[in-house]
Amino acid sequence: MSYIPLPLSYGNILADANRTFLDGGEVYMPKLRFEFPTDTKAFIKLTVTLGHTYSANIYFEAYYRRSGIDGWTKVADFKGTATNRTETQYIPVDGVSATKPMGAWIQFGFRAKTNSTTTTPVLNSYDCRALLYPSRRDIIRCVVRCADDQYDRLGQRLEDQYTNIKVALEEAKNSATWPVTLYDPFYAGTAKYVKFLPVQPFEQIVKWEKGKNPEIHFNLLLQEVALS
Repeated sequence: MSYIPLPLSYGNILADANRTFLDGGEVYMPKLRFEFPTDTKAFIKLTVTLGHTYSANIYFEAYYRRSGIDGWTKVADFKGTATNRTETQYIPVDGVSATKPMGAWIQFGFRAKTNSTTTTPVLNSYDCRALLYPSRRDIIRCVVRCADDQYDRLGQRLEDQYTNIKVALEEAKNSATWPVTLYDPFYAGTAKYVKFLPVQPFEQIVKWEKGKNPEIHFNLLLQEVALS
């Protein structure tokens, strides 16, 4: 067994007369990735909500660091006003590398400042706003003509006619679980790996003559994918 001295107002440290508060002390928040772990973000502004009674001498200093930079840069002193305990400051240029606050993640640190041993600053919440710059996607939008008796640019009859084209495109759309390989006929058969994206309408009948297969136009929306 051991003796643990509990404060007079255990669980309510702000109202405990037996506690004194020192100027200083820091707390570091987790790295913020905004659910996009590796994509670049531009970190614009920081909003802090304070919970203590206003005093110009009781506040928090806020600092930040970002991916790729180890040093910390001061954002501002967050004091609020007597009528508004929420304050917003725009995040400045990185003081370590003199570059804009951008990267895959940002982390904030807060330093408590007080001139009274009986009053501590209270940080209720903080909010960072950022702009997301995801990796660029290459999208192909095209229409594939599906019909019999089709000819290439040299006037030669194509081997792949109505049935083969229709089956191949519908299978790629409905059943593919891996990027599909397409070949660009205008660039010496260059291979492109694509994922079929949803589009409406996927297919449209444009002509149907008696005794023949219909002519169908397939509207494709494809995302290019790099596999190597």
